[in-house]
Amino acid sequence: MESIMGFVRPAYDFVHAGFADVKSQVMALVIALLAAILMTSWGRLIFVAIGAAVVHVLVQAVMPLAQGGKLTIPDIMAMPFWSSFGGLAVGYLILIAIFFFLKHNVFKVGGRH
Repeated sequence: MESIMGFVRPAYDFVHAGFADVKSQVMALVIALLAAILMTSWGRLIFVAIGAAVVHVLVQAVMPLAQGGKLTIPDIMAMPFWSSFGGLAVGYLILIAIFFFLKHNVFKVGGRH
């Protein structure tokens, strides 16, 4: 049992950190909500989550320009960037799935049911 937990724990920590990062930012909540509203079916969830993570990275890169600073281009050749991006994508996947579930099962908004 200990060896299974040793294998599962890093994956759990990665997913937990990604979701915690996304759910704690207002910008990320708005991106996820808009993505869920625009999403048409469950089959698009992975693509929409990756797209939301890309939008998140782009907004973070451009945000300093709005505050009078310089454009901050992320180092896409570094492993920490991809680890962070993967965590964002997983966090968005969870959050968009929750919002999409609410959209279709609680609020009954849009599309066929």
